Amino acid sequence: MEEILQQILKKLDELSTDVKRLESKVDSVDNKVDNLKSSIGTDLTPYIEKNVQHIDESNERIIRYVDDKTDALNKRVFAVETDIQRLTRQYR
Repeated sequence: MEEILQQILKKLDELSTDVKRLESKVDSVDNKVDNLKSSIGTDLTPYIEKNVQHIDESNERIIRYVDDKTDALNKRVFAVETDIQRLTRQYR
């Protein structure tokens, strides 16, 4: 049981790390877009809005993916906890 819980926690940590890495990449892209806009000096608003929209859509997909994984892991944890409770009651 402990091993399963440790694996679940490890997976959640990995997902958290992946999300942080993606957030960092999004920030980097935002900074690059700002730098490009400054260096070009033209109105890039339509392009920026399109890129921001694309980033938002990507973020939504990532969030749904992480939520799905978290839900699956929570179900596994619940099943393990239920088994532990059942076994605990049997040995009392």
